[in-house]
Amino acid sequence: MRNNQSSKIWRKQLLILKKLAENLSFRKLTIFGKVTIVKSLLASLLVYVLTPLRITPDAVIEANEVLFISLLDGKGDKIKGFVMINAYEEGGVNMIDTEFFNRALKATWVTKNFDDTNKGKWKSVFDDNLCEIRGKEVFVYNLSKKDLKR
Repeated sequence: MRNNQSSKIWRKQLLILKKLAENLSFRKLTIFGKVTIVKSLLASLLVYVLTPLRITPDAVIEANEVLFISLLDGKGDKIKGFVMINAYEEGGVNMIDTEFFNRALKATWVTKNFDDTNKGKWKSVFDDNLCEIRGKEVFVYNLSKKDLKR
């Protein structure tokens, strides 16, 4: 994380996430019901923190573990994580992938910056930072998949 303040915010939110996930394990719901609750309630807590903060990959993995453990009532892997992420048609339960979710949230800032109807003051900060790396021109060129993973 970028600084100590970001780390404090993340730790506080992760603690709240863990408490809510523990409460989920006490409910007698099907795996599909639990995924619905995770996606609607717990993922919204992640949106609040992941959108503005730079989070380390370890922190994203930790959040992912909390979400998946809540689905399995704290027991071992009955269903592998990569299978749960799959769509229903592919044998999964349509669970969110926290790492992909984090990247998607970051990408929304790019699309909002290109929206000319959005007149937010934050755009000037974003544009100033972009000027250091050739401005909006960066998004015009074709990028390889390797570049997108950074």
